[in-house]
Amino acid sequence: MAEYELKRLEMADSGEPIEFAHGTVLENKLEGETHFDVTLKNVPRYELFNESLQDNEPVNVTMTTFADQQLEKEMVVRTVNKRDPDDNVIELESKEKNTNQ
Repeated sequence: MAEYELKRLEMADSGEPIEFAHGTVLENKLEGETHFDVTLKNVPRYELFNESLQDNEPVNVTMTTFADQQLEKEMVVRTVNKRDPDDNVIELESKEKNTNQ
């Protein structure tokens, strides 16, 4: 299991940057699959993700970590928490089959 702090996240199709105060990516390999879980906190434009959650459509994102590792993933929107406008939380997840077995 590996955890990375995010420096930048943008929508892959439009190139639109998504602002956030803090973001992490958790990478976990389990039963022949690699799981990526992304958590973004304080996201002003949460509605971009809320539409995908309501329509049950994946989002394509490009993420850059503070170690300058870049990841492009198709992810499912798991949570859009907008209870407190100062603490909007977005959770995304992705599963991929491991090809190097």
